[in-house]
Amino acid sequence: MQSDHYSSQRLMMRPFKQTDSDALTLGLQEPLVSCQLANVPDDYQPQHAQQFIAAFGTPDSQNFALAICLTKRPQMLIGGFGVRPLPIQASDFICQRLHVGEEDKPLLSLGYWIAHPHWGHGYASEMLNVMRPAVAKKFNRSVIGAIVLQHNIASLRVLAKSGFSNHGMTRPSESKQAGQMAHVLAWQSHY
Repeated sequence: MQSDHYSSQRLMMRPFKQTDSDALTLGLQEPLVSCQLANVPDDYQPQHAQQFIAAFGTPDSQNFALAICLTKRPQMLIGGFGVRPLPIQASDFICQRLHVGEEDKPLLSLGYWIAHPHWGHGYASEMLNVMRPAVAKKFNRSVIGAIVLQHNIASLRVLAKSGFSNHGMTRPSESKQAGQMAHVLAWQSHY
């Protein structure tokens, strides 16, 4: 399988395609989904999806995103996964608590969402079990972070189940919920 495609028993993570635009728009227009995501506009429109796909359709840098699809229906988008450098404040926060540094490399933060009709099937946990070690290997990182808004209890549970530990609270600086508190989590490889 190509290096920008990953799979599990039920899921395939692949680069976004322009044909994903409608499903991406519908998934992120759902208030139950968008309210959990710090960097998604409340009024997500088709042009947002098209711009996102154009910017992140090729996973070749530290900022990349993949479509989450069902293995049996690889054209059917059920969510998204992304990686980007962790904001400096959260990166410093994690490094201080874990007593680690990644030399001159910024810590990376992963994020994800699952479309509301697909909640409750274990897809987020299954996806993270594939993508967490894949990101560590692809970017040669021993620590990966995540920032989760305080009210997103389901995501906190999924990340804990996937080996992330909670290292405290901070205020996200770059988001529509800039005043809200967020949990800072990290996963550290043991290899």
